[in-house]
Amino acid sequence: WGMTHTHAKAIAAIADRIDERYSVKVERLEKYRAAVCAMLKEYVKLPVDADGVPIRVGDSVALGDGTFEVRRLELYDKDSWDVLDRFGGPFSPLNLRHVKSDTWERIIEDAMNAYLDDDSTAEHSKEELADRCRRLAGETE
Repeated sequence: WGMTHTHAKAIAAIADRIDERYSVKVERLEKYRAAVCAMLKEYVKLPVDADGVPIRVGDSVALGDGTFEVRRLELYDKDSWDVLDRFGGPFSPLNLRHVKSDTWERIIEDAMNAYLDDDSTAEHSKEELADRCRRLAGETE
């Protein structure tokens, strides 16, 4: 099998096309890499609550016995944040915990605990549990 000049030219042309496509892909990859590097330089890590969960605008968080919706986050130092509600604030993220939405499992667990505790506020607990069930089921009071 001898390779003709025509075959050699065809193979060289194929190799040139492969090289060209490869260089175009490498060029694109370098542009993407540069864009990612630029984004990472401006990236700011979100504040986290006492449990280490990132806090975002719109989240419901608890501070002591009260809860509020996060309206604004303010970065005042490289890694230091203030969390603000509709009245202002500021609150330290590490003093907050996310409010967990009610679930049927959580309501049942609370009902069992109230029953087992034989608490004097059992009547109040029944009404509170019933209200939670209605809210979770989407019923209005």
